Amino acid sequence: MTTGNWFGGQAVSLALNYTYASAFAAAGYEPFIAGNGTEYGEVRQHGKFSFMRIYESGHEVPYYQPEASLAFFERVLGGLVLADGKEALTAVYNSSGTVNATHTEAFVPLPSCTGESGCSSPS
Repeated sequence: MTTGNWFGGQAVSLALNYTYASAFAAAGYEPFIAGNGTEYGEVRQHGKFSFMRIYESGHEVPYYQPEASLAFFERVLGGLVLADGKEALTAVYNSSGTVNATHTEAFVPLPSCTGESGCSSPS
């Protein structure tokens, strides 16, 4: 489980000096929902600027969380709100929720591989 590598990215996102920095800092974290309603992370977003955590992914998000990675990619290309992808993104969109990202537990179990039997999902 990765435990704190995202803190630096969050700090940088909040320290950037740009026109809407205060609006971004005031935005809250919303759950990042993909697939059949599964929460894969959390996202803070103001307009096109965002900071997202995807749980249990490390630096290889497409490998560890392929469904979440694909949903993120499709939403960015489609100009949609990252949290749930249900509405078009506007320049004044502000995510709502808590101001701190606090999730620390493992969420999605990774597949386990055993010898020649191949990989299977844990039960």
